[in-house]
Parts: sequence; C-alpha cells; structure tokens
Amino acid sequence: MLKIISWNIHRRDDAWRVLAESDADIALLQEATPPPSDVAGCFEIDRVDWRTTGGKRPWRAVVVRRQASQVQLKWLVPRPIGDVKIGEYQVSRPGTLAVATVSGPSIPRDLIVASMYGLWEPPHPSLGDKPIFADASVHRVISDLSAFYQVP
Repeated sequence: MLKIISWNIHRRDDAWRVLAESDADIALLQEATPPPSDVAGCFEIDRVDWRTTGGKRPWRAVVVRRQASQVQLKWLVPRPIGDVKIGEYQVSRPGTLAVATVSGPSIPRDLIVASMYGLWEPPHPSLGDKPIFADASVHRVISDLSAFYQVP
C-alpha cells in the first residue's frame, strides 16, 4: 500500500524530523524549506530552487520520497509559462506546484502526484486596506494542473 502525507510544514525544521520518522512513502509538502542537515539524507528530493517567485518567499511546494520507501519518483521540472517549450510542464508561478510520477511494486500503474500551494496575495493598493486572499493563486494552480487531466 502506498502511504502519502500531505502537509503544510510552514518552514519548520521539526516537521522534516517527524516526516523522517514516519512510515510514509512520499510526502506532498507546502511551504517547505530544505531539510535540516541531520535528516537531509533520509529523503530524495528534486533539484528545483527552494523559493516561490513573487516577493521574498524562500520556500516552495515539493514532492519528497523517503529513502526507506520501495517506491520510485520521477519529478517533472516546472518551467515558467514564458520559458516553456512544447511538451514541458508549465507553471504560472514557480514554487506553487510540484509534480512527480510514482511507481513501485505495490502500484499497478504509474501515478501522478502533485503538491500545490495557494499563495496568499494582497489586493491592488487602489482598493485600500483589504484582507489578503489566495483565490487567484489557487485558480492558477488548478489551471496548471489541467495539463495532467485527460477526458476519457
């Protein structure tokens, strides 16, 4: 059985330590920074930049494999929309979406998994002092995910 954890770790090092001790095969993390050195060897992670574009945000969404797992991950490298070529995986805002293919002995066919993060955004200054929102960011991520959906 494939065990998956989805977790907004809010840039906390202790969350990586809890994950290292878990029995999960993979984790879909949001607001992740690199794992601390004492547990970094417990994980297999893509080589994407550890930031979300648009402001000072040194974290991102990530799909992580625990080294103890029997499953394999193949990460898709996200490309900003303006830099994408046909056949590449595009994202509206790098850092908000991480996608990988999972395979292994207990998985009858490859699965596509995604970790997504709806970034909080402020309204336009002309609207005055309004609360931040994530609606538009989540809509962008959902649109980016539509590349992985096919009508049967």
